[in-house]
Amino acid sequence: MITPELKDNVLKYLVKTYPLNVLHQIDTSLLKNEFELTWDVVKNLFEIYKNDNLVTNLAFRYTNTQLTLSVNIIDFMDNGGYTSRAETKFLVQENLRLNNEKLKTEYNVLRSELENLKQTNPTLAERILACMANIATITGFIL
Repeated sequence: MITPELKDNVLKYLVKTYPLNVLHQIDTSLLKNEFELTWDVVKNLFEIYKNDNLVTNLAFRYTNTQLTLSVNIIDFMDNGGYTSRAETKFLVQENLRLNNEKLKTEYNVLRSELENLKQTNPTLAERILACMANIATITGFIL
């Protein structure tokens, strides 16, 4: 399995071993042995790096791979690389989940209070409930 940590470790190895902005012939067996990877995993790693603009001039061969390491790698690694990206994604998703739960609770409390308002002013209560439902639909709020 290709983990964020594996992507970072292979990328660090490449940067340590090969200068940036130079076309290289990389012996694929070195990477396979160093990290105990299959050829398919090595190929997939290079494709990921290419898609993230970290390598250019990518040409695969079974015994070696031609590529140029981009200077974009420096900023990418300084910002935490793939591990940081995965952690940030997790934290954002967790934050959204927690905010959604909080909004659900507040929505239910307000809805309950509006049920009481229906006794004294049913028209206003129905308008507010309809507005709340529209807001929930527009924002994608899951009730």
